[in-house]
Parts: sequence; structure tokens; C-alpha cells
Amino acid sequence: MFKTEVTALLNNGSITTRDDIIEFFNSSDVFGSLFVLANSAGEKRVVCEIKNINDGLDQISFVPLGDEDVLLFEEGEELSLLNEAGNINCNTQTLKVHNKSWLTAELPKKLRMINQRSEARLALDERHKQGTTKISSYGEDGVKPLMNHEGEVLDFSSSGVSFKIEASRLDGYYRGDHVEVMVTEKYPFLSRVRGKVVYKSIAHMLEPGRRFYRLGIKFDKPVNLSSLQ
Repeated sequence: MFKTEVTALLNNGSITTRDDIIEFFNSSDVFGSLFVLANSAGEKRVVCEIKNINDGLDQISFVPLGDEDVLLFEEGEELSLLNEAGNINCNTQTLKVHNKSWLTAELPKKLRMINQRSEARLALDERHKQGTTKISSYGEDGVKPLMNHEGEVLDFSSSGVSFKIEASRLDGYYRGDHVEVMVTEKYPFLSRVRGKVVYKSIAHMLEPGRRFYRLGIKFDKPVNLSSLQ
């Protein structure tokens, strides 16, 4: 049997510890993750990247991703932040806008984590592992393989899989890229599954120059897992 993941993975949660919040934004800054900044009414929305994190003042700054984009937020205006994976969001307040091109906000006091898969996630039982677990990128057009990496399946469901790769740097595997994943060679329906990247993030930094990347993959077609229950 495949083991169902612990209940915590199935529920929405939150990060409230200051050190964990700072670590999340520091990792996002290192990786170059993007965030959508919006006001409470939602009519102001700008895709931004982190410019600076001031943990001494509990402040974080953002700049627009596009050269033509401007930040039309007001000082004191409430902001919502959503990461590019769409699974972490938070609220904060604008402290200062510098020439409409640089915004400083309060460091959020809570990050909300959203489970994007409605199905129960499964962990790969040791008895069902066979062969090499790997992922191959077919890039934006999905025509031919461009690269492949061995890794570890963290969890999966009928609609997608979470995959971990250890690498000092991981180019490619951008959001929307086509991939093929081998979850396990033991079952044909899990040996070559096509899908698309929905997010890529740094899962954990081991030491300078050595880190884990986490990929979220959505299958092109749902996989029937009834025979594994």
C-alpha cells in the first residue's frame, strides 16, 4: 500500500514565527521568486521582486518586475502579497513608496499556506520504489528533452507530484514548462507521466553552494490511482 501523508499536509496552515517568515523571504530573494502585490480592493496589481529585507527594522522592499510598471500604492495602504506558486499569501502595510518604483512595507506577521490539491497526497512506500526517480524537462514548447535530473518524490496525487532535486543551481524548469516524471518504474502508469511545472522554489539550503529545489508538477491528465489504494 502507499502511505497517505500526515494530516498537516492536507490542511491549510500558517507560518507565524518571525525567524521562519524572514527565512522564507530570504530564500525567495536568493531564488528570485516573484510576488503579486495588490491593494485590498484588487484594482492595483503589480508583479514584483524583492529588493531588500531589513530584519533589524522588520521591513521588506519590492521593485516592479517590468521596466514600464509603476507602484501606485499610497503610504499606509493595506497590501496583499501572493507568491508566484500561488500557495503562500499574506497581508502587510505600505510604509513608503520611492518614486513609484520602489516600495517598502512592514514585514508580514503571518504567512498563510494554501493546499492547492484537493485530493489526499500519497507518499511513496519503500516497497513500491523501483529504478531511478527522475524528471526530464521539455521546455516551453514540449517537443524534445532538454535536461533531466534524478531526485526524490516528496508526495503525489492523481493530479500532480511534488519533486525534490539537490543542486547548487537549477536552471530551467520554469513555470509552464513541459516535463516528464518517473515516479516509479514498478507501475507503468507512474513510469512516464507528462505534466507542467506550476512552481519552483528553494526547499532547504544545506550549505553554501548546496541546496534543495522543490518542483510542483501538474499532470496533463489525471492518473488513476485506484489500484494503489
